[in-house]
Amino acid sequence: MDIEGRQLVSDSVALYLGDAQTVLRRLPSNFVDACVTSPPYWGLRDYGVPASVWGGDRSCSHTWGGWQRGRRKDLFPVDRTNVGRIGPNAHQGRAPCMGGRYCQVCQAWLGCLGLEPTPEQYVANLVGIFREVRRVLKPTGTVWLNLGDSYASGGGRTRTRRDEHMHRPLIGVDRLAVPTGLKPKDLVGIPWRVAFALQADGWYLRSDIVWAKPNPLPESVRDRPSRSHEYLFLLAKTERYFYDSVAIQEPCQSGPSDIRKMVESLPRIGGKHRGLHDPLAKASAATNIGRHRAVGNPRGRNRRTVWTVATAPYRGAHFATFPAALIEPCIRAGTSERGCCARCGAPWQRDTSVSYVNPGRRTTNGPRSLARRHETPGFSVRLEKHVQTLGWRPACACPDSEPLACTVLDPFAGSGSTLMVATKLGRRVVGIELNGDYESLIRERCSDDVGIVSAA
Repeated sequence: MDIEGRQLVSDSVALYLGDAQTVLRRLPSNFVDACVTSPPYWGLRDYGVPASVWGGDRSCSHTWGGWQRGRRKDLFPVDRTNVGRIGPNAHQGRAPCMGGRYCQVCQAWLGCLGLEPTPEQYVANLVGIFREVRRVLKPTGTVWLNLGDSYASGGGRTRTRRDEHMHRPLIGVDRLAVPTGLKPKDLVGIPWRVAFALQADGWYLRSDIVWAKPNPLPESVRDRPSRSHEYLFLLAKTERYFYDSVAIQEPCQSGPSDIRKMVESLPRIGGKHRGLHDPLAKASAATNIGRHRAVGNPRGRNRRTVWTVATAPYRGAHFATFPAALIEPCIRAGTSERGCCARCGAPWQRDTSVSYVNPGRRTTNGPRSLARRHETPGFSVRLEKHVQTLGWRPACACPDSEPLACTVLDPFAGSGSTLMVATKLGRRVVGIELNGDYESLIRERCSDDVGIVSAA
């Protein structure tokens, strides 16, 4: 696809070099099936990319104020020769300071995403970007947004040799720079601030998935638990959207759960509930299904909202890579494996057959009386629901044609993890990245057949 969005080239991957908000404005509407991305986190790192203009009046010539410093001055010396420069290379040769510059006329902000002086400014910038994402997204499309949280630091930290070796410029915010409304050591709550702002902007907030990390980075804290999770939000453009639950089913649990084992070890109680196996739940039909639990659908159960995925660093890229094991279920669930209609873009649907296997003497999985539950042999074993995919069918009435591969968007491509996974799954990909140094990495990880387009 060229930068004007007139056509989609035959290559499976197209990478646009430029900032996300500018490139997205030039892309056509309603052509992306899913967006899987992880933007820069607020107040965490300086990625050394050029500054961009955010908000304000596009027709304004901008009269910029002085650079605002929102961190300790001893972390990075500022090259004063570039302070007055405005443009795409305004930050080259120096580390952009957290705070940026504001236009004295239209209040536009000049800086890098993630280095905003306040959480509110960061949230507003992301909302603006995802407003354009919503425009390029199909009505059936979804967004899978990964965000981590940060703290309002009280003392900052200095760079270590390891940080310099790993190219980790860290931001330390002093006490005078703590944003209004926050106190030093406060958890900022960035993921939920962004999620609620996107919801208020028109997105359907459908799920908050917890990315549990079994191998989190160690933290030298003694007054709170070490953080070992991030959030992955599922957002939809419309009320009805494409979601392939069968593609990401997880294995069923066989045998009694740990909670049930604990409850069954408790002494039985009297009264009308004395015959229940789970006395704490009383007559709940959902929890009192008997001692013997069926294995369930051998193909798996509906995916839960806690995903345990280990971090997987990539030596050739920056240090905050997006794990492929976290990206894959998002793409599988958010895009059709068969593809989409070549005419209208509607994703093809699974043609499934649902059947039930009765391991006991049951005719329904609905409410049961105590007598039937415990006096009828085998009634405590639930029916097993089996869903089998027979094939794929178009979801539209367009004339028959061979479907096209679905398109995945990542407006913060980074080292190209999303692009790599989507390519391996047979999807087309559109990536946007401001740092041109990642072009070679993306070519290496995806293929040599990647169309690179400059947004300049």
